[in-house]
Amino acid sequence: RDCSFSVAPGERVAIVGATGEGKTTCARLLNRSYDVRQGRVLVDGVDVREWELASLRRHVGIIFQDSVLFAGTVEDNLRLGADGTVSPAELVIAKLRVRAPIEVKGVDAHNVMEAPDRGADAAWYRFTARPGAGSNAVFAGHLDFGQVGNPAIFWHLDQLVTGDVIDVVSPEQTEIRYRVTQHWDYTVRDIPMASVLATDRTDEVTLITCAGSYAHGSGYVRRLVVRAVRTA
Repeated sequence: RDCSFSVAPGERVAIVGATGEGKTTCARLLNRSYDVRQGRVLVDGVDVREWELASLRRHVGIIFQDSVLFAGTVEDNLRLGADGTVSPAELVIAKLRVRAPIEVKGVDAHNVMEAPDRGADAAWYRFTARPGAGSNAVFAGHLDFGQVGNPAIFWHLDQLVTGDVIDVVSPEQTEIRYRVTQHWDYTVRDIPMASVLATDRTDEVTLITCAGSYAHGSGYVRRLVVRAVRTA
C-alpha cells in the first residue's frame, strides 16, 4: 500500500521483506498478471496497461520460489507459451469437445485463485501438484466468458459422469489419462477448499468451475468440482 519507487535503466534493485508484504505482487504488476486498482506502473514512461501484452512480457522474466516443470525438455519449459514456438500443454475432455491450452496460475493480491485469461483456456495452479506427479493437480476454467450465458470450456462440465476420460497432453503430445470418480456441487460459502486443494492424495486431477444462478454484483453462487484418478 502506498508503494512508490523508480528504477533507472541498468540499475539493479532488490525488494526485500517478510512474507505477504508485496514482493511477488510488485513482479506480477510489472508483467500484468493483474492490474493496479490505484496508481500506475510505468515502463519507459508508458503505463503497462498501454503496452501490447505479448511485447511487455517478452521483456520480463520471473522465476518463482516454487519451480514448476511440464513434461518435455528444459527448453520447452522456458519457451512455454511464447508466440510461434512451443504449443502449451492442453487439458482435453473428448466427451465435451474440450481441448484447452493450460495457463499456469497462482493467487492474486487478495489470496484469491486467479482465473484463466481466456474462456478457451484452463488454469493449472502452481501451488498444487504437477500433472502426473502422484498427487492432486487442480485446474479451473470459466463456465461462460465475456457475458453471462456465452459458453466457455466448462459450460458442460456437469455432464461428466463416473468413468469419463480427462487427458492432460504435454507439448510433445504425451497423454496422462484420468477417469472421473466423483463430483460435487457446493455453495461458494460452503466449498471445502482445504479438501479440494489437498495434495496428500493419489495421482488425480480436480476441475473447478462456476455453477448455479448468477447474481449481479456477486457472480455465480455455486461451484462445481469434478475429480478424476489417473489410469495411464
